Amino acid sequence: MLATTGLSTPFVYRSIGDPVYWATTSMRHRRTGLLLRQPDVVVALWPGAVEPLVECFGLDERRIRVIPNAVRADRFSPASPAERVRARACLDLPGDASVVAYLGALSPEKDVGLAIEAIAAIPDAVLAIAGEGAERAALERAAAERAPGRVRFLGAQRDARRVAFAAADTVVLPSRTEGIPAALIEAGLSELPVVATDVGGVSEVVLDGETGVLVPPGELDALVEALRTVLGQPRGLGAAARSRCLERFDVQDVAARWAAVLSEAMALERV
Repeated sequence: MLATTGLSTPFVYRSIGDPVYWATTSMRHRRTGLLLRQPDVVVALWPGAVEPLVECFGLDERRIRVIPNAVRADRFSPASPAERVRARACLDLPGDASVVAYLGALSPEKDVGLAIEAIAAIPDAVLAIAGEGAERAALERAAAERAPGRVRFLGAQRDARRVAFAAADTVVLPSRTEGIPAALIEAGLSELPVVATDVGGVSEVVLDGETGVLVPPGELDALVEALRTVLGQPRGLGAAARSRCLERFDVQDVAARWAAVLSEAMALERV
């Protein structure tokens, strides 16, 4: 993300993910390093993202600031019992089902197929997928084969996220790479525990064993076990998740940090 309005204004770049994951060839690595060295200030989403920027791409650490992703907390809240009933009816789900929600792109790095495989191993669970992407057709085929009747594809409609959160007992994110996903913050604010892979800045949002469960990427057995664990005790984990997200990821607090960085960049430009 760029914060600039012209050639004479400061240049602030927001690194939203793990550039090392995407710079898979020597050409991409060189190009990424060149681009990352152009801004006056580079904003990383979590502290652990700073070292790769310095060690792999040669950035001056003094030009890096850490500001997490954020969400408007007033837009997400725990679903009431009535909202839960309506959401499950909208998705044609039985009221007593264990509902797992995935929210995000349907693309290879998200590894949504692993979530489908996990649901196939938990007979009383249903997966609601809110999102679109190039892999949708292949994922629909996998769902029909591996967990027939137990996967709902909601698409990317405006209300899909709210319906999925209201209906869900937990949220799953099986990605191979991430930054700090807004969907996990939204889930926490909705008082939902999360089962996610321990990649990127996910552990900034999900505290393993306290607000959800973290598992290694690509490990189906670990994902299945984590989902079973969380589905067995969602209420306490969800309350802790909401408390953490309110404390650390409300956009009002994060906006003040952005204002400070942009003021700093303006001062650097004047010098």
